[in-house]
Amino acid sequence: MARTVNTDTDDDMVYAVGLYALGEISEGKAAEIAGVNRWDMRDILTNAGIELRHGPQAVEGARRDAGLTDTDINSDK
Repeated sequence: MARTVNTDTDDDMVYAVGLYALGEISEGKAAEIAGVNRWDMRDILTNAGIELRHGPQAVEGARRDAGLTDTDINSDK
């Protein structure tokens, strides 16, 4: 019996894993793109040999994740 393959879902998974591996998106965003929950995404990334990141990797990443711009940061000066 032939297996039915959902290429859209497979493509989304590969895309999400790739973006996460490149540091372009968070674990939560990768899970959203891949159509799985966050815990399953962690397993998928770990099984793929990708090291999980915990928290922003840089100040710019923290600002981006918080939705802040340079104007927001400098507005109280």
